[in-house]
Amino acid sequence: MNTELFVTTDGRRDYGQLIRTWRKHVRGWRSAEIVVSLYNEALIAAHEPPVSVRWWQHMEKENAVPMDEKRRRLIQILLGIPPTLLGLPELVVSSPPPENTVSTVQRPLDLQEYGERLTTLWRTTKKQEICAELVSRIHSLQNTLLYGSSYERETISSLLCEYLIATGNTYRYHGYFSTGIEYLDKAITLAQEKAYADLQIKALYIRGFALFNQWTTNLHRNHPALLHASRDFATAAQLAATSKVALSPSLRTAIATDGGRAQSYRTQDIQDRRLVMKSIDSGAEHARQIQAQHIEKFLRVDAEWVHITKAEALIGCGWYREAITVLDHDIIQGDPQAHQRYLYANILGAEANIGKGWHDIGMLYLDYATTSLGETTSRRHLPRIMHIHQQLLSACPNSQELARLNIKLLRIHHPELFIQE
Repeated sequence: MNTELFVTTDGRRDYGQLIRTWRKHVRGWRSAEIVVSLYNEALIAAHEPPVSVRWWQHMEKENAVPMDEKRRRLIQILLGIPPTLLGLPELVVSSPPPENTVSTVQRPLDLQEYGERLTTLWRTTKKQEICAELVSRIHSLQNTLLYGSSYERETISSLLCEYLIATGNTYRYHGYFSTGIEYLDKAITLAQEKAYADLQIKALYIRGFALFNQWTTNLHRNHPALLHASRDFATAAQLAATSKVALSPSLRTAIATDGGRAQSYRTQDIQDRRLVMKSIDSGAEHARQIQAQHIEKFLRVDAEWVHITKAEALIGCGWYREAITVLDHDIIQGDPQAHQRYLYANILGAEANIGKGWHDIGMLYLDYATTSLGETTSRRHLPRIMHIHQQLLSACPNSQELARLNIKLLRIHHPELFIQE
């Protein structure tokens, strides 16, 4: 579009004519009533008074575009106009807070209490405040391991390895992948040194899980995190097959299913895809042995976990219809704000339907996911949502529902624009 055409007789930029042309010929909204309805929804959310259709028409005709940055920004986002064309700066997405900001206050060491507490900590991963407790307990264990008696050192080393794994998983859950991987690196090193095969397998699996989560925030096919995740899952599976240790059905299920899921994004042909599904089906066999009560020091792995993982593996293989079938029939639609797995299922629903070409349904799933985001889930899932959003912008730029979603995402990235002054 030749933006030099939008200049008034006195040489000023004719923003009104630019907006009118963009609305009608880029967005395809011939009637001003469409954009006014959307604009008023955004204004009300931003605690601003609504406008009339006549006001909008006057703005376009007389170049009476709001000088207030908030109101002008909402117009720019709704219509998808490059911000510089409306005299606005590019918006910068704020960076997440530093990953490791917890206290390392020393706490008394009671080995029995430490062992009992660890099970509870695995069940309360969603509480971010437990990061500080986990790190503090690790420091107590490390000090005792260094300076305690020889008997204490032998007793404590396995407990320390368990706490390193739990801490790595907790940081992973909250979207602090690099910090979580650092703790898991230490756990793997300690497990190898002490020949704790079972803990080495668990740490390898959790590190692979963290790397896969990290990859999903990038979604670049050549990002090394996916390769490293696949290697960790494969190493864990090989060690599980060759060692004589007894692993829980939960861990065996997780290794098989997540290993298949990571591999699905690297498949080359139909044979590779069949191997992926075979791995996930073997994980489903282990899942049938899992008891209803989850009391072990590990993730909540169950049949629903397998179904969600299988759905994503099908997406990775490009089998979108099959993924939709699994998501629609095998997963309970629970509260996505209470359990991340349901938020994740909505993201997968968006990807599967968009991959199938059903953009309206995909947009609906993406809207559900966006509505459910919180501080922790934004760190983990917002980059992936933004990636899907970009796909939709290319596929259906004239969608009014997508314009509403644009405003939702603006509100997440820049809440200051929606604070009542």
